[in-house]
Amino acid sequence: MRVQDVASYTRNRHALKFGGEVRTVWLDVTEASNFGGIYEFASLNEFAASRPFVYRINKGQPRVTFAQHEVFGFIQDEIRLRPNLSLTPGLRYGWQSNLEDRNNFAPRLAFAYAPGEKWVIRGGGGIFYERVSAEIRQRSLLYDGVRLLDFVISNPSFPAPPATTTATPPSVTRTAASLRAPYVAQTGVSIERELKRGNNLTLEYQLLRGVRLLRSRNLNAPVNGKRPNVDLFNLNQVESSARSRSHSVSLTWRGSIARRFKGMAQSTFSRSKAATGGAF
Repeated sequence: MRVQDVASYTRNRHALKFGGEVRTVWLDVTEASNFGGIYEFASLNEFAASRPFVYRINKGQPRVTFAQHEVFGFIQDEIRLRPNLSLTPGLRYGWQSNLEDRNNFAPRLAFAYAPGEKWVIRGGGGIFYERVSAEIRQRSLLYDGVRLLDFVISNPSFPAPPATTTATPPSVTRTAASLRAPYVAQTGVSIERELKRGNNLTLEYQLLRGVRLLRSRNLNAPVNGKRPNVDLFNLNQVESSARSRSHSVSLTWRGSIARRFKGMAQSTFSRSKAATGGAF
């Protein structure tokens, strides 16, 4: 079920916009992949030599049922302070039932200023929360070491699959108790110049900082050749503990050449660093 609405109200110098969304999802998931088992080889040479380095297979009950509820709301006001200057403050809030934190307020502020007839300067910044997918809870419920068993066996026999028994330690996926909604803090400024009628050149700089990003960490990785918990193989915990940073500078031309061609050309120089490639 999904219900959303947006309303706007304009008076004098203010153009107010506000709205919200309520989303409820009931999921009945059956994850029956890899019940036949799969081998993994380190290289083509290892494959030709019939030497797999790992064998994976799932066993157990592959079905889980759960619900996820979400509420989002925002308010924004575009204020025309002067004919050549506008200010746009805003605030957004989000809540998800699969997270414990309740303080996900995301303020943002933007401005536009025209110092001359052919110049426009724009800038702003804000916090933008990311929605946490239901897949996070789905995997933690399925691969809990009881309902669905994920077996990972190193240096397995080949081609006859290795046997798995109750003594074979399974791998488990869980979410950290401190899991929080990740967000991106974004700031930017641009300068736009009209070259001639219908042609514009824009120089823009952006800084993005990812905070509390999701990643998985194996809490049962071997230490001095031994796993801390001998009853498990891998203990993959989804955490909101990663960060990222990105800088970019772009130069953009928009316009027309003669009457038959309209288009855009852009050159961007950027650099990004991140401690995660995703939740899993």
